[in-house]
Amino acid sequence: FNAFLPQYFARAHGDAQGDQLQSETAPITAETYRSYAIASVMGVPGSLLAAYLVDHPSPWLGRRGTLASSTLVSAIFLFVFVLLGTTPSRQLAFSCVEAFAQNIMYGVLYAFTPEIFPAPVRGAGTGVASFLNRVTGLLAPVLAATVPGDGATTPIYISAVLILSAFVAMCLIPIETRGAQ
Repeated sequence: FNAFLPQYFARAHGDAQGDQLQSETAPITAETYRSYAIASVMGVPGSLLAAYLVDHPSPWLGRRGTLASSTLVSAIFLFVFVLLGTTPSRQLAFSCVEAFAQNIMYGVLYAFTPEIFPAPVRGAGTGVASFLNRVTGLLAPVLAATVPGDGATTPIYISAVLILSAFVAMCLIPIETRGAQ
């Protein structure tokens, strides 16, 4: 989603200006980069909150619950971004909320992942998880370029469905590492 966001903003801003631009030809303007920068900056407090929540998780959520809830919010706001983001200002607002929740998700994920593996295989488990993250990151632009649909919303829907799937998987993890040795 984040890698595709500048192109989506460019297309949306071109359409909002009355230009009937196709996603392939939409120019990336200063307005596009301004929106992308604002959304990115709004994610920074999410990273700071994630750092706090990892060391001081809520007693009723724990690390796994914090990770799952931020993942759910990320998925919901990806759907909201496409369904209700009919104007550039709405798209910016929804992408800011999504960036905030996504940074919480990633912050807790990178702390939680090594903790769920037993010590003898922690390095290998974390390495495999990192490898899979990189491989799927490489596949994202390929999918976005080849998936049928309008070329703008379909990759975001795919991102939302995958993040929603991750939420379900996180709910099924039987391990809570808060307070564990």
